[in-house]
Amino acid sequence: MTKFEFQNVHCVALDINGTIIDGYGYTSWEDILEKGLCLTRRENSNPRQSWSRALTGLISFEEMVAESYDVGGAQDIRAEAYAVYMRRLRLRDGCIDLLESLRRRYNLVVCSDTSGITKTIAEKFGLERYFSRLFYSCDIGYVKNDRQFWEVFLSNFPRMKPEEFIMIGDNPQADVHWPKVLGMGTILIESTELPQGNKALQGEFEPHAHVKVLEAISKILLG
Repeated sequence: MTKFEFQNVHCVALDINGTIIDGYGYTSWEDILEKGLCLTRRENSNPRQSWSRALTGLISFEEMVAESYDVGGAQDIRAEAYAVYMRRLRLRDGCIDLLESLRRRYNLVVCSDTSGITKTIAEKFGLERYFSRLFYSCDIGYVKNDRQFWEVFLSNFPRMKPEEFIMIGDNPQADVHWPKVLGMGTILIESTELPQGNKALQGEFEPHAHVKVLEAISKILLG
């Protein structure tokens, strides 16, 4: 592992899906809408392209559904689709204990790629109270794979240096690459949802620390 001075950290950024929330199996919206809700895809539509636009706030969830599927009232689909998506979600073991401990020492923030559902997840599980700021891709206009997401994020803390931040997530491409390049610390947690084989943990994708469970993060940041 590459070295990072964890004692200089003042702000901890956390991903939500796959990091502190577990159980959804990275179900795609295509599966939820087509298999869960039995919607019919429009001919020549590209749901993944529409989803990418929804992630960056260019279109709403309802607009994403309407332009990809034959549906009369797309505005009524959100609640049904969210219910299917969230059916098996649970807090990852040790989540609340970790958040309670971290917030006594650090400023906690969220960094998440979402078209909006993560806001609902955070509210459902009472997570918002642990975080001073919530940075969502649909509000920022970029996803975490974009350098601009992290530049916008850091610009919200003009008096702090990148090395005062640490990002904790389960995706080496989204949660390690650009934070590390820009000088932030990174902790990658093994996700039961996302296969780690999609990116070799080398070079810019190698986190400063790699853990299997949330409890191990306490040992790194709290001693």
